[in-house]
Amino acid sequence: MESLNGTQEIVKLSFNLPKAEAEELKRLAAERQTTVTQTLRSAIADEKLLREQIADKGKILLENKHGGLRELILPS
Repeated sequence: MESLNGTQEIVKLSFNLPKAEAEELKRLAAERQTTVTQTLRSAIADEKLLREQIADKGKILLENKHGGLRELILPS
């Protein structure tokens, strides 16, 4: 949501995660040298992109280092 001055409105959220998922989130943020918040924003953007591709009848293909392809199928 955009505010009148063109900046995004910030909403503070609080939620619970299993310890393993919280630790993985922190590890991913550290690996990327960014914040947990930015890592969550990236994950949300990635999920949105994937869902839009699927909704448009597209496919998501993953290519391994040998050129083999696998289709990524997300739960609805």
